Amino acid sequence: MREFQRLSAFGSTGLAASEQTSAEGVLGFFQRMERNVFPLDFAAFNAYHHGGKVNAQDHDMLREALNRGQAEGADMPALQTLVSQLPVK
Repeated sequence: MREFQRLSAFGSTGLAASEQTSAEGVLGFFQRMERNVFPLDFAAFNAYHHGGKVNAQDHDMLREALNRGQAEGADMPALQTLVSQLPVK
């Protein structure tokens, strides 16, 4: 997430956001979301919503972010690893 936020397309706002993003913060965000939408099963909703078409769009977005980062000369080891684990398009 931090590597993605640092892309030039997001400018200084993305850079500032990347400095405030942490694994603990992201986990806390999703935990709060899960509590706030109860009794909706947030994990089940995301599994449903991010299946099929949206899942393919998510994969395309990650690949595009990696391509942009590489074109900018950005070091993106986490995104590189994540994209390498996606199904071949």
